[in-house]
Formats: sequence, structure tokens, C-alpha cells
Amino acid sequence: MVQLLLIAAVLIIFLLYIRGREGVKIKKPRDELELRCDFFYEQVMNFLRRLKSSRSKTRIRRLEKEIERFQKVMDLDDILEKAERETSPQKAIDYYLEALSFIMKNDFEKERKAEIEEKIKALQQSKGKQVLH
Repeated sequence: MVQLLLIAAVLIIFLLYIRGREGVKIKKPRDELELRCDFFYEQVMNFLRRLKSSRSKTRIRRLEKEIERFQKVMDLDDILEKAERETSPQKAIDYYLEALSFIMKNDFEKERKAEIEEKIKALQQSKGKQVLH
């Protein structure tokens, strides 16, 4: 009788152990994008904490500039995403030209200018090949 109770107790403990292990999820390694997002988030939050604790004209101006820059970046990214989603090479070229115009007009993100020009050239070449076929 005691042996049956011991076996039952061991089975119950084993089942509880298995059940507990299923609840513990193994965290997958974080990818580089997630790490960069967390780093950016921490930097922004640190800046905002410092701004709230000691308001200075310099920090307020920096905040205004960063908000303005962030809005421009989001507008540019919207244009570039439209170009990437576009299936028609001519319409994609038009979006990329709009992005170049946006960069030149706002005088920012000039390092992306060469990248966009490369994409336009590639689309023009692929468009030329489609006409030949």
C-alpha cells in the first residue's frame, strides 16, 4: 500500500514538474533590429527625462529640431515605401524622383540621394529591357 502511495506521489510530482516547464518559455535571441530599437528608445527617453528635469533653451530647441526632422524622415519614408510597393517601373521612378525632390527641397538625408539615384537607374534599365521583349 505504501508503495502505491509513493508511486502516485512521484507521478503527481512528475506531472507538476512537466506542467511547470511548459510555462517557462525560452527567450529567443534578440535580433539586431530589436536591439537598435531598444537602444534608440532608451536614448530618446533619457533625453526627454533630462529635458523635463532641467529645461533649457538649448534642449528645447533640440527637441523642436528633432521633432521637425522626424516628421520629414517619416514623410520621406512614406514616399520611398510607395516606390518600393509600386509594380509599374514608371510610377516607381516618379516616386523616387519625388523623394529626390523632397531631399533637395528640405536639404537633408543627402546620403540617401545616391541610393535613390541607383534605384532609378536600375528601374530605367529594367524598363528598357521590358520594351525590348
